[in-house]
Amino acid sequence: MNIEKLSILISLLCLGDTVNSNSCDRQSGCLQTRFYLPRKTQTSDYIRIKTALPELHDFTVCTRIKASGTNRKIDGTVISFAVGAKSNRILLIADNQNVITVNINDQSGQVTNIMQNGVEYHACFTRTIAPRSVKWYVNGVMKKDLTSSYSQYEPIPAGGVFILGQDQDASAGGFDSTQAFAGEFQNPTVWSRALSDTEISILSDSKCSCIPDAVVLEATPDAVQLEGAAALLLPDDCF
Repeated sequence: MNIEKLSILISLLCLGDTVNSNSCDRQSGCLQTRFYLPRKTQTSDYIRIKTALPELHDFTVCTRIKASGTNRKIDGTVISFAVGAKSNRILLIADNQNVITVNINDQSGQVTNIMQNGVEYHACFTRTIAPRSVKWYVNGVMKKDLTSSYSQYEPIPAGGVFILGQDQDASAGGFDSTQAFAGEFQNPTVWSRALSDTEISILSDSKCSCIPDAVVLEATPDAVQLEGAAALLLPDDCF
């Protein structure tokens, strides 16, 4: 283990009795959350995170996902963030052609979908404006540099509607049943900076790890609105 990773682990890892419980409270950004969307082809099931995002120049989005759809690979909308008439400010969606699209301000980068149904994955993407950079990570490893896919690097506007499980074609609506996601989300989080490769690796390595610096959105139970058959589950044990 390199020195940087060891240092971050010592200061941030939340592993029950190994650290003071105060380091694992909501304020420190370590509260573990888990949600379930049971049905695939519908427009009624989704999770809305009520926290208003600030304007974002640099940012990171991460979540654990485990799909339960009918295709071999995961498909459907993982994350959708809309502001006003712009429905694709941030969009993470997998189609049934084994392609995952990372949409930022109506511009798209695409990666090959390697994520199987029924298997849990940790997925992240980062964006910085200066220097220009967009990176896609799966299970703590950078899988593709998407920087060249985006010609404009403008800030993400503040406010908006953040939804898990449905693609917004209009703010808080315009859902398409073929783009719905079925399965689990754990610890969806947005940071107002690009996490380093080491930090993302730490988050992937353990569900109990946390990087509280610059967190601007978390799916804490008091911050979510469950719609349709969406359910809040007990978190998994740490690993």
